[in-house]
Amino acid sequence: MEAKDLRLGNYIYCFKKHAYGIHTVDTSTFSNVIDDDNRNKQLFKPIPVSKERLLELGFKHDDIFANFTKKLEHGRILGFDIANKHVFMGQWTNDLFQSVFVAKCDYIHQLQNLYFSLTGEELTIN
Repeated sequence: MEAKDLRLGNYIYCFKKHAYGIHTVDTSTFSNVIDDDNRNKQLFKPIPVSKERLLELGFKHDDIFANFTKKLEHGRILGFDIANKHVFMGQWTNDLFQSVFVAKCDYIHQLQNLYFSLTGEELTIN
């Protein structure tokens, strides 16, 4: 994970007191992640996308498609295929769901950045 991949507000794992916990990226995190001698890099790890994390981010499990979805403006839906780590955007029209592959996201900060790019809003834990 590189500092260039992170935005303020992204969630990452941070090692403190012998355990990893969720940490929100702030300005001090950036200086630690980009530390030239790499001594701090082991303290910060990306959070893998999981069913539990998607639910915390406001996605709902879709029983029809066995994916996770989040409703957006104008009837659009942002979906996540957990098996392939694929993000798709779709919309129902005339009883037909049409979707397009958007990107592959292995980590929560990638999904947060993509969500912000698509909607202009932050994706945060509920």
